[in-house]
Amino acid sequence: MKLMICSVVLAGGSVAFGAELLVPEQYTEINSAIFAASNGDTVSIAPGTYGPPSWGGAVADLSGKQLHLVAREGPGTVTISGGDTWIGILVSGGASSGSIIDGLTVVNASPGIWLYSTSVELQDVTIIGCSFQSGGGLKVQEGGQVTYRGGAIYNCTATSAGGGVCVESGSALLMHDTLIQFNQAVFGGGGAYVDSAYLEMSKCDFVQNSANGPFAFGGGLNVDRSGGAAFLTGCNLIGNQAPYGGGIYVAEIAHSVYLSGCLLSLNQASSGGGLCALAPMYMELCVLVDNQAAEYGGGVYAAAGGVVDGCEFVANESDNGAALRSQSLPSNPVDLSWNIFCADPPSSETVTGTWADGGHNVWACVCPADVNADDQVQAEDLMQMLRWFGASCVQCQFDLDDDEVVSVSDLLLLLDTWGPC
Repeated sequence: MKLMICSVVLAGGSVAFGAELLVPEQYTEINSAIFAASNGDTVSIAPGTYGPPSWGGAVADLSGKQLHLVAREGPGTVTISGGDTWIGILVSGGASSGSIIDGLTVVNASPGIWLYSTSVELQDVTIIGCSFQSGGGLKVQEGGQVTYRGGAIYNCTATSAGGGVCVESGSALLMHDTLIQFNQAVFGGGGAYVDSAYLEMSKCDFVQNSANGPFAFGGGLNVDRSGGAAFLTGCNLIGNQAPYGGGIYVAEIAHSVYLSGCLLSLNQASSGGGLCALAPMYMELCVLVDNQAAEYGGGVYAAAGGVVDGCEFVANESDNGAALRSQSLPSNPVDLSWNIFCADPPSSETVTGTWADGGHNVWACVCPADVNADDQVQAEDLMQMLRWFGASCVQCQFDLDDDEVVSVSDLLLLLDTWGPC
């Protein structure tokens, strides 16, 4: 019976297996292997460092061919080096759509990966120390679509926008389980900049990215211009900085931003420590902890209405709206329902501006020792408190007894409430 099934499958359709081209055993340079390959082939790269190229503008140029470019021994074994001058990996044109880049590490390139008018899948790709005018780590433009799974983008820079990632001009980025950390841009989007494009992220982390120009936007993520929609699910934005929108900035003419199950913590800005939204924003089941804004909206600054449902705001800080500042028109308030607002500084009002009480909001700390706001006091809360042990901690959630220092008494209070809140 098994033989009969196999016969039917093979007879019913053609199954093509591309050739495998070996680097450096058969081809000393990656581009030489790509040049010799046909659509559907695999360029298999042995461990080592490759580049800069002896010919062409990129260490690996897949333009015009649909290939599988893979690190033979798995992620972390193959390094593509641009020597601070060359493109790391270039893929352009529809003929290259469907290509897969798997397990490679790209370093010191300009930019790290450049995708133009094509559809490509990146798996466990890491980009480190790359730079460009926009999209220092990854640049996607002219209708390109990228699916990015795993991997990370570190220490990349842009002299304009998108230190880690720039997605623009009708393109799309679908990203899952990827870390974007320590990236910088001058204009906006230290971690990622989305301009007239589509962004969908799940379980991604933006950590300590910054937009450092005097009028920069979106330390972690900047969504800009009409057509730029952003959907974030289960993402963490931690320790990002910018003058406007420490964690996320959404421009006035952009489409809405949607956040579900996200954590925004320790982000800083002048307005919108966690999120600065000049377009409608929708948040559900999110946690905002220890975000700061010098002027407006420690957790969120909202200028065009929206909905905040089932979220927790803990120890955010601003002179105007510690948790949230709404600057929208009275006819378009931010609707708040089923939220918890806890441990805001006494000098500032928790929520200010135009907002509507949708009901079931709690305006007190239900469980102060639950410092990570997951509805239970457990080892992670203890570990976070221990990192601050002995430190001055004015008006923060680790100082449970309000004596402005994290000490033994705070630990004892945490242990006294151990378990579910």
